Amino acid sequence: MVYKQLQQPRTYNGSTNWRDYRAHFERVCEVNGWTTAQDKAQNLTLALEVPAADVLKDVDESASDAYDQIWQQIGRRFGHTDAPRDAMRRFDNRRQMDNESLQEF
Repeated sequence: MVYKQLQQPRTYNGSTNWRDYRAHFERVCEVNGWTTAQDKAQNLTLALEVPAADVLKDVDESASDAYDQIWQQIGRRFGHTDAPRDAMRRFDNRRQMDNESLQEF
């Protein structure tokens, strides 16, 4: 019998981009065959470190949508990490419209 060694997701503490971490976690889920929301939620809770693990206080881990709830809470709590970079990108890409006054721009 051949046993497949499970890939462990990196831990997440909120100091990096949560969307990048979610993409990583989803890849690990696919490789490990964690297809149910319950499996994903259980493994995600194990991968969270403080302060990211603090979001679990606001999640009912026995709920059928616990996995989605966890990501929603992580997004609310750590979504600001890219806010300055996003604001700068939007500022750099903004151009004055032909019908827009300088004050409006």
